[in-house]
Amino acid sequence: MRTHHQEGELRRLSLTIPASLHHELTGIVEEENLTYVGVIRTALQFWLEVRKAKKMEEGYIAYAEENLKLMEEFKHVDREVW
Repeated sequence: MRTHHQEGELRRLSLTIPASLHHELTGIVEEENLTYVGVIRTALQFWLEVRKAKKMEEGYIAYAEENLKLMEEFKHVDREVW
């Protein structure tokens, strides 16, 4: 996964999470031998990528109906050419 930061661009963030989530996070940190910051940063980057992909998919779906209508309108032109 690519990183989206350079040393000069880092920002500090204070985070409060439920104890149950902290417990799960601690388990991951220990099991994967990672840092809390690394896990949270990776999870956030993944979430942002998934969100972007979902929005793109929604956009494609929104235009699909319009594209089908256009294809239907011009299918006679395709038949004339071939």
